[in-house]
Amino acid sequence: MLLDAPGFVFNVQPENALSVVQRVVSDKGWEDYALSEIQPVYTPFYVFTYDINTGEGVQSGRAALNGSTGELNEYVPLLLDKPVKRINSTPPDMSVDVESTNVSLGEVKDLAASKIASQTGGKKDAITISAVSKFYVPFYRVWVDVAGGDYKIEVDGCLGTPFGVEAIPEREKTWEESARETVKKMQSPSGIVELAGKTVKEVSGGKKGGRYLVWIVLVLIIIGSAYFYLNQSKGSISCSVSPQFVKSSWFGLQKTLTPGVAGNVSFFSGSCTLSSNRFLQHVIADVFVTSGGKRIASYNLNVSSVSTSPVSVPFNISFTPSFNEGYSVEGEILSGG
Repeated sequence: MLLDAPGFVFNVQPENALSVVQRVVSDKGWEDYALSEIQPVYTPFYVFTYDINTGEGVQSGRAALNGSTGELNEYVPLLLDKPVKRINSTPPDMSVDVESTNVSLGEVKDLAASKIASQTGGKKDAITISAVSKFYVPFYRVWVDVAGGDYKIEVDGCLGTPFGVEAIPEREKTWEESARETVKKMQSPSGIVELAGKTVKEVSGGKKGGRYLVWIVLVLIIIGSAYFYLNQSKGSISCSVSPQFVKSSWFGLQKTLTPGVAGNVSFFSGSCTLSSNRFLQHVIADVFVTSGGKRIASYNLNVSSVSTSPVSVPFNISFTPSFNEGYSVEGEILSGG
């Protein structure tokens, strides 16, 4: 079937898309669930450039408007920066549904300006929309029967990113699961900080899972504090990625990290700054990438010496793209003397 605008190629195979859905559902804590038959679809999007006059300057960026539902989308423009091939027809060897275009080209500028004004709290007249182009983006649509309901998950057919996962509730962990997870996290300083913050949040929210963790954390947090006290002489580390990996999202309201892509591998590069309140020889540190609350890659730093004068060390860390949402890059000093 011919498309009335360029379409992105399905790079992700159906079985891989199903694996993505299974993984994200399992990450929610569910083992008992059922998946419906997978359906490939092409969804029309209008990608455009916007300029917002804030009164103090002009904030510019790119976004997209779903041509079927009229909803804003900031993920689709990222595909234009990826090495994804384009075609003018649906794949001949695949049965693909092409969603209807309910928003005309003439309606895009006015509708997009209204949507952005609503998102940012600004005025519609202060927003200019330009450079509108239409594309068809491939998705795999899967219905998941879990937690007593049916949930629609869509997996991007270009890179394998899932959408709609946030609607699935998380299953409360059992006592045994909470204990195992707590002990595992207490094995690293960053894990201690993450666990303490998570526990305070869950307890204050009255969650049952939080109450399960209370006595464990109260005891182990003392151990964690002692760990920090005994290891504070190792020094400190602060890591940041290069500016090209930092993207503005939600129309400048927040910043997100977007990795570079080389073939089938994603990567971040940047630098870490190390310092200490005393002279240290042979400092070993770990730079790691986190996605969906889990470490997915690490890079080892070996520094001959660190003192009160900060030392900047570059890093380049490669990893397999994650199907979870959100990346962070952090550093941790393992040893130094």
